Amino acid sequence: PKTISDPLYGPIDIRPVLPIVGTEQFQLLGERHQLGAAHVVFPSAQHTRKVHSFGVYHQTLEMARRWMDLGFVGEEEVRALAAFGLCHDLGHAPFSHLSECFYEPPGPKEMSVNSRMSIARIREIRGAIEECGVDFDLVLSLAEHRNPLHVAISDKNLGADKLDYLQRDGLVTILSEPS
Repeated sequence: PKTISDPLYGPIDIRPVLPIVGTEQFQLLGERHQLGAAHVVFPSAQHTRKVHSFGVYHQTLEMARRWMDLGFVGEEEVRALAAFGLCHDLGHAPFSHLSECFYEPPGPKEMSVNSRMSIARIREIRGAIEECGVDFDLVLSLAEHRNPLHVAISDKNLGADKLDYLQRDGLVTILSEPS
């Protein structure tokens, strides 16, 4: 099995999404620090957006499976939510929040620059998403926030993105302890 050893969640099975993980767009996240230049002050804050994306994938998959067990979503939504969780940060450039002012991607202006760039990157890897047996149009509807299930990942209060980065960033800046 292909697994990622994660300090928060232990082994994460990535076999269902290997075609996405193998794309250049996803691999570039391994060169993007999740916390920008914070590693200058917090030397252990070396984790990347790639590691964070694996964490969001795991969190989203666990949550979506519980929702499926409760009858809220079906298997197709579970796969799409997990794929979107993995791909949610594809648009982040190096020092992303610091560099946002230097480019203006297409898309609705009410969405962040990084969200609009992520949508463009998700479109580029359509083949890899479909190779995973995931409905591309459903993933795109989540990324574009046209599908209300997008809040599972992007809700500013309890989305999987926030839940992962609060734990992960807190761990490496010694603001929290591993659970």
